[in-house]
Amino acid sequence: YEYVSSKKELFLFIAEHTYERLYKYLHRRIDEDHAILSGDILERIFLVSGYAIDFYTEHPEFVAIITKTYALEDEDLAAAIDAFFRNQFLGLFGDADGSTLAYDKNRVIDLLIWLLLKTRKDFLDKLKTEADIGKVKKDYMDNWRFYIDVLRRGIYRDR
Repeated sequence: YEYVSSKKELFLFIAEHTYERLYKYLHRRIDEDHAILSGDILERIFLVSGYAIDFYTEHPEFVAIITKTYALEDEDLAAAIDAFFRNQFLGLFGDADGSTLAYDKNRVIDLLIWLLLKTRKDFLDKLKTEADIGKVKKDYMDNWRFYIDVLRRGIYRDR
């Protein structure tokens, strides 16, 4: 406590620690499972989402901290946390192959981050009301399958 000078600095420390724990967990699971990170960003996010849901169910208190960062009034604090998160996220997704994407890779990454924030919040909300963690995990992964399928195919039938 004596190493932080304000509540803002303490919250930043806690948020950064939380993201570090999450991404260390993800890297560890990838290593333990000898998983190969596909160059395809959608395959990669689906794989990592499966590991993330395990972290979320094992550590809902960390997910609660992360979701508190979504609507911060302090713009400087929000920007610092966002920069830290993006750095962690890009450590896993930044080297994905963008050559086959129809859109700018950075914009696709922004879309995936937005979906990640949404699914994470949905997960936490569902966890509060659903006792069956297996069902919550299944719903989470089913949603990711749907989002990835829509992104892969687009929303229109063949024209």
